[in-house]
Amino acid sequence: MLYVSYKRGTPAMYSLDLTTGKDESLSSKPGINIGGMYSPDGTKVALTLSGERSPEIYVLDLQSKEYRKLTDNNGIDVSPTWSPDGTKLAYVSDTAGNPHIHVLDLSTGNSKRITFKGKYNSSPSWSPDGRHIAFARSDSGRFNIWVVGPGGEGLTQLTFEGDNRNPSWSPDGRYIVYSSSERGGSLKIMRLDGASVMKLDTGIKGEKAPAWSPYLR
Repeated sequence: MLYVSYKRGTPAMYSLDLTTGKDESLSSKPGINIGGMYSPDGTKVALTLSGERSPEIYVLDLQSKEYRKLTDNNGIDVSPTWSPDGTKLAYVSDTAGNPHIHVLDLSTGNSKRITFKGKYNSSPSWSPDGRHIAFARSDSGRFNIWVVGPGGEGLTQLTFEGDNRNPSWSPDGRYIVYSSSERGGSLKIMRLDGASVMKLDTGIKGEKAPAWSPYLR
């Protein structure tokens, strides 16, 4: 697993082997090292580094330890998430003035903005079949879960009540788990069309930022 810690004074990214317990520094560039996500084949990590002017998206090759800079602008680029085939990244950028979802083609380097409404769009999550990107959008302070196609098509709102964030897809793409503000914080699951909402009772309360594991092979 990847995580960010200030345990050595600055926000660095670490890799923890859950089998052996080996804990090592993965990225400790000056400034921030956040938002790490493994590529589908496990050979690379997408992350945000401070950059020379502003936070930018990079890809770190885990074998060569080389960084590839993917964005270069005066905005803030964060929350990279891989497409299932590893050829694209969805991420959040405020180059338009407020945060919106963008999709970057890794083969061409071209980036396309795919959301144009909402005051704040965040936490993109790619469906396993690559056809949808779920994300959280705020129009008036509270967030709701939406889905949109990777080209900006099929924009659909899935939740309408409360404050809902951090969507994550089930491995079969049929369900989305997300965090809700209900009762001080809880996790909920719904179908990909927003129907059949079910609250998860963990007995803990205050749950946030869920991440659905892939199938074990």
